[in-house]
Amino acid sequence: MRSFLKESGKLLANGIELCAQGANALADAADELSKKAEILRAENAVNCQLRMIDLKQGESPKAIVKEYEVLIDLLNNLLILKPDDFESITEQLDNAKKEMELCERRRYTVHDEYNPEGELNKRIRRKDGLLHGACDAWYPGGEKMWTASFVKGKPVGYANIWHRNGKLRAQIIFNPEIKRWELTRWYDDGKILSEEKYYEANKVLLIKIRLNNGICLGNLKYIDGKRKSNHYLAVIKKLFDIKFWKLSKDEKEIERLLGVFQEEYEESAKITKDIFSMS
Repeated sequence: MRSFLKESGKLLANGIELCAQGANALADAADELSKKAEILRAENAVNCQLRMIDLKQGESPKAIVKEYEVLIDLLNNLLILKPDDFESITEQLDNAKKEMELCERRRYTVHDEYNPEGELNKRIRRKDGLLHGACDAWYPGGEKMWTASFVKGKPVGYANIWHRNGKLRAQIIFNPEIKRWELTRWYDDGKILSEEKYYEANKVLLIKIRLNNGICLGNLKYIDGKRKSNHYLAVIKKLFDIKFWKLSKDEKEIERLLGVFQEEYEESAKITKDIFSMS
């Protein structure tokens, strides 16, 4: 009887061990199937993304770059799941990165404009159709007229305008963070013509203008495009006589200085308007 029970116990233990082994084998098989299913899903995702890229070939480079970014993420995930296919997957990754770089370059364009004499007149850089990077313009003859920097269609940093003699004609300082710009203009001999500040939040424009002999011609304030206050010596005769005429009793000289101011201001304003209108 004892021998029978002993043998029965052994058989039961063996049976339990076999059951455990079977359960482990089933678990391993389930894990293997789950892994294969995950790999299959990853492969299908890669193939779907490749088809998506083919469908978007007619769209903007920016849109295609985004699709390549998704493809690269999917391939990196597949590489983790299939380390045995390292060479094949890394080759696909390299190709995807190269294609993405080519699309990224196509996002940037440079457009050159020429005058009737065939001289370079303007060079405009864009990214995704928006002004981006340094843009430049030249006078007929090749002298630099202006240069300005843009980011995503908005002017940033400094924009410099030059006289034909190479001296600074105007400088605009853009501060997009606080939505303000400052503009200083100079005569061709280096003397200040005007100083302007614009605050976008309340649409206030402040202007201080000078004649070529250094005399302040006026201080103007505009709000929302309308003049709100002025101290304009050229139009207020009494102040003009007291503060300005004493310094030069030659009326023709005064008229000449006013003419120089008006001509230079209008020409400078035309160029600055050209820069502002681009954005």
